[in-house]
Amino acid sequence: MNEKFALDPTACRNALELKYLLEKFGFGQGRFLAEYPSKWRKLLYQHIDTFSPIEQQKAERFVEKARECGMLPSGLPFDANQPWMSNAIVQKRLGQLTQVIGEAPPDAVATADVDDDVLGDI
Repeated sequence: MNEKFALDPTACRNALELKYLLEKFGFGQGRFLAEYPSKWRKLLYQHIDTFSPIEQQKAERFVEKARECGMLPSGLPFDANQPWMSNAIVQKRLGQLTQVIGEAPPDAVATADVDDDVLGDI
């Protein structure tokens, strides 16, 4: 319980996929998204800007709802000279994150594979 996960801010292809992932985190689930790095939300919104206008509106609503109970500031170090995934995997190996969600297994859970069973098995 109270596990911290990192989600690659560019991992979701659309608002529905983002909603599905964000719903997996919060007090009721005992899992939280670490805002990693500290500018994670900014990176996520930059990615959302690549969606269609309607998808952007939906995604922004989903993020604001998730912020209320499913996201936590991480305060973890981030090396801007390294890719996001490399940084997140380092934090996972150091025990600062429970798991990393993105598109680069084997050290992460692929976005398409995330469900309650997979998250519960971690």
